[in-house]
Amino acid sequence: MNVGDRLDAVELDGLGDYAVEGYVETVDGKISGWVSFQKGDDSKWQGGTDVWLIVDDVPVERAAANLDRPDVAAAGYASNCGFVVQIPLDLIDGAVHKIELRSGIDGKRLPFLEGDCLELKHRLTHPAPISALLPIQARVDAIENGMITGWVYDPSAVNRSVHFNLSINERQICGLTTGLYREDLEKAGMGNGRHGFRLALPYDHIASESVNVRLYLDGETTHFYERKVSPKIGEPTFHRR
Repeated sequence: MNVGDRLDAVELDGLGDYAVEGYVETVDGKISGWVSFQKGDDSKWQGGTDVWLIVDDVPVERAAANLDRPDVAAAGYASNCGFVVQIPLDLIDGAVHKIELRSGIDGKRLPFLEGDCLELKHRLTHPAPISALLPIQARVDAIENGMITGWVYDPSAVNRSVHFNLSINERQICGLTTGLYREDLEKAGMGNGRHGFRLALPYDHIASESVNVRLYLDGETTHFYERKVSPKIGEPTFHRR
């Protein structure tokens, strides 16, 4: 008898008054969903439990189910009941695996939203790069007096900061996170306008006639933006005594 069947066969004392509701919603390199529980018919639905990921009848990962889910709360359940479980990389091998999620409250399987099944035969492959899924918009405005300025904007999360890496002439400079307020971006409808960035560059790039700038989302090797820029150095300022 495998782990799942053993859990289904066990009668846990003291859990007869518990009701558990939830679903597994997505499977794509990581598994997400929600689970909420209620003790007694008149009690409030609660979150903050956990879930177990079982692959091919072997428990492989445990995760907290406490992420904010206002959409689930609007349906009458708890708000802090969402979960995201990362599938171990060694299991993302292109093969078909049996996948099930178990509630930490009673050990019962959570159904998959698609098909309402209790277990899923799924081919585990790496998800598409984030840059292929999100229509990231960006621009490097200029390199002036040793400073590079620009912006990066994610239309799928209009007020979210974007973490990205910047390279010049194929040499990685550093990681950056947007956050500078720009009135022009807010007027253009880009959320709260806090999508700008600014960075002081190494001297060898300041002195170049032209540099090739590339931006990459964090953790990716394919750039989502590229531009050749000619650095500008302002005239020196002399102060009279």
